Amino acid sequence: MFFERILYFGYNMKVMFWNMNNQTSNIELIKLIGKYKPDCVLVAESKICLEETILELKYDYVSSIIYNKPKISFIYNSQTISEAKILQEHKNRLFAYSIKYESLEFMIIGVHFVSKLNFDKDSQLCECIDYMEQVRSLETNHNCKNTIIIGDFNMNPFDIGMIAGNAFNSVVSEAIAMKGKRIIQRKEYEYFYNPSWKIYGGAEKVFGTYYLKNPDHSSFHWNIYDQVLVRPTVLLENNVNYCVITDNACFSTEKKAASDHSPIYAEIERRK
Repeated sequence: MFFERILYFGYNMKVMFWNMNNQTSNIELIKLIGKYKPDCVLVAESKICLEETILELKYDYVSSIIYNKPKISFIYNSQTISEAKILQEHKNRLFAYSIKYESLEFMIIGVHFVSKLNFDKDSQLCECIDYMEQVRSLETNHNCKNTIIIGDFNMNPFDIGMIAGNAFNSVVSEAIAMKGKRIIQRKEYEYFYNPSWKIYGGAEKVFGTYYLKNPDHSSFHWNIYDQVLVRPTVLLENNVNYCVITDNACFSTEKKAASDHSPIYAEIERRK
């Protein structure tokens, strides 16, 4: 194992993400946060008033430094997160934040990736490679490998941009991720663990986060576009649970709900 062991304290941190599909009402978001009580929330395609939302919730938020209309907003519980700051904004699609939780620093990276409607799989792969250059640079410059990437990837876990070594290099197996890295043509690539794979098979009666019935032969119907990736350093003392929220008020295949994406959250839970 190539990474150093880090001591963790007892905690149960929850990171939520929701693509709100340009909703202007914060009612469903406030209900979600009140019910699940996440420590930090990243929202995409949001037109809500953050000031009103945080007042209602008694949360706080981190402002964009570059963009007047950022594609991702970051809300956090200031009672559990002692410090939160923005580290980088890239193409208005990748937003990196540093947070302090239980005296430990995490890097939370929110993504709202380019759509398959405008980018084919080869173009998406090129963008993934670019994004990962940013991530690796951030980890090096801030000396932090407690990295969690969460968001709307607009790809399924098996798409080439998610699994390629020089892209997100994410794997379904926690045991493989814990090996730390793989070597391709004498170059090292660090793994991410992707717990989002567990949705496949419908064992939990959840089939995806985004539903699209295309009139062609290769339609998947259900897609897992909203995912979470975790560096193996985070796995050393913790279980990582990935959950798709199936509240019909938030999402429905009938398009009668607040958004066309289901909210998700990742729970980082220290092993007892």
